[in-house]
Parts: sequence; C-alpha cells; structure tokens
Amino acid sequence: MKKYTSLGELLIDYRRINKISQADFAANVNVDTRSVHRWEKNITLVKQDKEDALVQETLLPHQLIRNLNASNPIATSYDFSIRKYSLTKLSNTLPEASWFKAQMEIPTKRIRTIDYDKDIDYIVKHMQFHKPISKNIANVIRESIKLLPELNLIIEDDSGYYSGHNLIFPIKQNTYEGLKEKKISDNELNVDCLTNYKTQSKPILFGFDFTADCNDNIF
Repeated sequence: MKKYTSLGELLIDYRRINKISQADFAANVNVDTRSVHRWEKNITLVKQDKEDALVQETLLPHQLIRNLNASNPIATSYDFSIRKYSLTKLSNTLPEASWFKAQMEIPTKRIRTIDYDKDIDYIVKHMQFHKPISKNIANVIRESIKLLPELNLIIEDDSGYYSGHNLIFPIKQNTYEGLKEKKISDNELNVDCLTNYKTQSKPILFGFDFTADCNDNIF
C-alpha cells in the first residue's frame, strides 16, 4: 500500500492509473478544470457535495477521501490494485479464523440487506475491478436477494457509505457440479442456475463475492 498524506496526491494517482485527463475528470464530477487543479495542488478542499460526487465517480472509499480532504489530513494508505485502505500496518493483514469465531456474537448496525437497484449497480461497478463478470450478473444478484435476503448484504461505513458487500447465490445441484468440474465458470452464472434452497434436501449456497474497502470493515 502507498501512504497518502494529501487528497491531491491521491487524485493525481487516480487519474494516472485510469488515464483520465484533468478536463475529463472535471467533467465527470461536474466542476471546472481549475477546481481539479486546485484540489490536486492542495490549494482548496473539496466541498461536501463534490466529495460525494468523488466517491460516486471514482469508487474510492468515502473514509479514505474524508481522511485526506481536511485541513489536517489523516495519513492513509491505499492500494489501487486491491482497492483497500489502511490506517496502520497492523490492519493490513487479516487475523486467524479463530479471531472471527470469537467475535461472531458482537452486533453491528453497519450491515444491511441489498434492497434497491442502486445497490446492485454500485456492487457491479466494484466487482468489475477485481473479477470477470457476465452481463447477466445484475439479474442474478437481484434474484438471489429474493431467494436469500439474509446473506446478500451491503457493508456500510460509520457514515452510511458503501464499504463492501457479500453475495451468496442459492444454486442448483447441476450448477454446483458444473462449477466443481470446471465445465462452467462463476462468471457464466445466470438466473436459471438459481433455485429456492428451501426445496433442496441439501441446500447449496455458493459464495460468489465478498469484499470490503479495508480489513476493519471485513472484520
């Protein structure tokens, strides 16, 4: 992970990695090019409404932008390839499985069901960065939510912004066999591969995708 001490440095790297000019980036977040120039030079802070636009356009974690978009920025590390941030080296690695088991009963208000199309659109955009997905995936997610709402979830940060998701698909026996024998890949799944798990003698729940923008949110 690279340690960032200013929002300007982060935005410059974002544009470089995504090969976007200042003018195009400005158009995408509905500001003039001079504003982007001032942000990148750390001359001015990003206003609240444009901070939201940055999150929506770049898919960078809200907490990352919030930490750096301040008069006294909080230095934060970020890796564009795995799309995760970290405040300390300690939170760069995951704990042992026994740690998770010990924390299972701790409640949180930062997990909710996926309940509208905006959620699905956002999830699909994120998945495109780290795995191949089919054009049918939005419909598969939508149907899986109907069949298994308890395990298809959005993870939020403390401000209510998206910070990760969990996708579990209830699949048919023949779909499972096809995946197991590598006759089909998970990016070939469609709605016909799903089933009502309650009708199966041995339900098969396929973990399609789980991610969060930092290890703290994975916890």
